[in-house]
Amino acid sequence: MSRLIFIGFILMVVGCAFGQPDLPPGSGFPRNADVDPRLHLTGADRAQIARLVAVETSQPIRMVWRAGNPDKVLVTCGSVDLARPTAWAHGTGYILQRTGAKWTITDRPQVGITPRT
Repeated sequence: MSRLIFIGFILMVVGCAFGQPDLPPGSGFPRNADVDPRLHLTGADRAQIARLVAVETSQPIRMVWRAGNPDKVLVTCGSVDLARPTAWAHGTGYILQRTGAKWTITDRPQVGITPRT
């Protein structure tokens, strides 16, 4: 029994180690969101982005991608499936621009990627 508890504890610690350690609890930024690896967003950046998007929509953030330069990002919400050869995405997008430590929404494009046939 103690081995089972010990193994469970180890698995929990390993699971926490691979999470986003700088993401504040209750930030609203989904852990399963696809974030561009070229972006170096801090936990405060992610929390601020999540708050801005939450004011605009109740849909969860699906992707955060670089939009030109590192201080400009495209945030998409809605249905996304980019893992298959017939990739598609539909929903609302938000272009956010960082000025200093503050993010602001500068545009709201509609995202409409249809499958290739």
